[in-house]
Amino acid sequence: MTIAAPTPVLGGVGGGNPPPPPTPATPPPAADPTFTANGVTIDFNTALQIIDSALAVVGLNPNQIATSGINAGQTLGQYFWGQIVSQGITDETTIGEMVSDLLPQTGQFQAAFPGYQEAINNGYIRTVADYVSAEEGITAVLLQGGIPQDLINPATVGNLIAQGNSVNEVAERVQQGWQVYENAPAEVQNYFDQEFGNGVGGPAAVATTFLNPNIDPVTLLRMLGGAQVRGALAAANLPISRGLSQRLADQGVTYSAAQTKAQSLEQEAGLFQQTVGEQQSQKPIAGTTNANTPLTEANQGVAAAFGLSAAAMQQVHQAALARQAEFKGGGGAATTEAEGYSGEGAAKPF
Repeated sequence: MTIAAPTPVLGGVGGGNPPPPPTPATPPPAADPTFTANGVTIDFNTALQIIDSALAVVGLNPNQIATSGINAGQTLGQYFWGQIVSQGITDETTIGEMVSDLLPQTGQFQAAFPGYQEAINNGYIRTVADYVSAEEGITAVLLQGGIPQDLINPATVGNLIAQGNSVNEVAERVQQGWQVYENAPAEVQNYFDQEFGNGVGGPAAVATTFLNPNIDPVTLLRMLGGAQVRGALAAANLPISRGLSQRLADQGVTYSAAQTKAQSLEQEAGLFQQTVGEQQSQKPIAGTTNANTPLTEANQGVAAAFGLSAAAMQQVHQAALARQAEFKGGGGAATTEAEGYSGEGAAKPF
């Protein structure tokens, strides 16, 4: 029979309420559940009290049967009683130390705290108490942050601890990453889902990305920033590439800033609806190939608005001057010549 992983103590994986006190273990099947060494007798119930004290630190049940580890097929109470008898230990302090030393090798502990040994090997923790403290803190952050319940389990938390994620780092992933995503407009969520949702989509898949210990928090926030920029422009029917959106995000462009730029471009939408005559009257910008055909919001408009291309800024400015000349009754070509755009390669800066 497969036994479910034990429920850790308050704040641990599996919920925010403390587990009920464990049921006292039944004595091992023996005629006389006592042990005497060097004139000192200790019985199973006394030993169990010492064992329970050590197990209370990690919230493990002494009656749960292990399915793996050094005590497979045994409860913790039976296993440690056997160690007491086999080693001839009667001193209470020594019994407690023995339990603490052997506990990480037991099946019950390994099921409840699967990241412990790797975290020890990687140097991120030194003791069981260190791991339990990190486990409780990270679990509380996940619960409070609204992470899907299915992901709040020993494996998820253990992976984070094993890869050196502190409680504060996990809080950054949740509060500045997951919660921002959850509250973002649909366009932002759609782009993040498409690019980073593990090909599945949905809250659980996206939350898994934010809790992936192989992606550091800084990179996660960069990814989210790119999706925010891309979503803000998409809402204004200005599709841009993932690479460009990431470039803008890395330059510090936020969702609101991108939204403001998009609104400005929308107000200038008429400028990008050029006639054939307007296109022909404008001279190409020096150093570009076919820069004037076509002039679009998503191409030159975005590049000019965000200062990504001097050529695009020059071209948009030149188009604006030509449009002004039309309203004044003049020809676009005549105006551009008056402004210094008299021929290819002769355009002056604005």
